[in-house]
Amino acid sequence: MTRLGFVINLDTCSDHRSCMLACKKQTESFLGSHYIETFTAMTDDYPRPNTYFIPVPCQHCAKPSCVPACPQGVFSKRADGIVAVGDTSVCESCRDKPCVAACPYQRIFLDPKDGRVGKCDGCAESIDAGGAPKCSTNCLGRSIMFGDLDDDETMVAQALMVYEDMGGIHRLRPELDNQPSVYYLLTGRYFQDMDTLYSPAWHNA
Repeated sequence: MTRLGFVINLDTCSDHRSCMLACKKQTESFLGSHYIETFTAMTDDYPRPNTYFIPVPCQHCAKPSCVPACPQGVFSKRADGIVAVGDTSVCESCRDKPCVAACPYQRIFLDPKDGRVGKCDGCAESIDAGGAPKCSTNCLGRSIMFGDLDDDETMVAQALMVYEDMGGIHRLRPELDNQPSVYYLLTGRYFQDMDTLYSPAWHNA
């Protein structure tokens, strides 16, 4: 059975932010939203700061908090693992926007102009046409890989096998048991999860 997901190599990510630009162009997301955002993980460790760059899209969780939280049924979990986005016009009548608060990765954004929400859907139309998410195909460092995590012949599965031997596979906030389908590869530095992330990108709030 297909289980689509991302494998992102933090050892090679150089903060070009071409993933963010490609996502903006593809989705035409509203001002102040970043469906994928490249953060900088920073510490003041001396003499060698533990700094690296980490792109964070929707985590397309196996157990997504947003799906049951949405009273309007805007989000749904596809059979291939993608957390899809439906008709967001119904968001205007939803007062509390519980989906925004439910996402532990802060990857659901609210448009203050019309009350709609938005997030990464993995470029579902591209996937259905046999393509891949635009962040992956436009990453200048080829750091963002996408494919079937359960197919040993795919690049994502093979990358995970290589890094597993080095103990370099990580996921964001695993203690919550959302089971993200975004895996991060990092060696030579310690993974800081979401504790010390910084981004210069402008947000609505």
